[in-house]
Amino acid sequence: HIENLEELTCKVRIRIAEMLRQAELKAIEGKTGDCALFALCDAYHCFAYEHIELYKLNMGKQIDKSAFINESCEGIVDPMMKVLSDFQLDECQKMHWHRILRAMLHGFITQEYAGGFRHFPIKNNETYHMAIGTILLGIHNAEKETLK
Repeated sequence: HIENLEELTCKVRIRIAEMLRQAELKAIEGKTGDCALFALCDAYHCFAYEHIELYKLNMGKQIDKSAFINESCEGIVDPMMKVLSDFQLDECQKMHWHRILRAMLHGFITQEYAGGFRHFPIKNNETYHMAIGTILLGIHNAEKETLK
């Protein structure tokens, strides 16, 4: 039994987060470091495009329900934090890089879907991989600082 539309939306969003989590975990299986990060980002991008309406629903207005927040966030956060654990970063750095990575992924997908990248005759996927590479440069620089 479902009490109301908000509870239904919460349950659907938890399921979407689990679908994304499974796609990411499958993509990173057996991979580590840079390779795992690229695989995770590609899986995220593919998921968003294969399930664009689900993706938009899940990235919509935040719901203030602790059960939703705990279950949904766990599904979204875990694979990224797992990949970031391959790098020599402290816990605080991993959280910052997780935020940066999610912001880039969502921002890129949002711009791409809205047609924001139609102005130049270059492939979006190349730009996407350059953005991931830029994040990796930042992560590697953070690792160097951690190891000092």
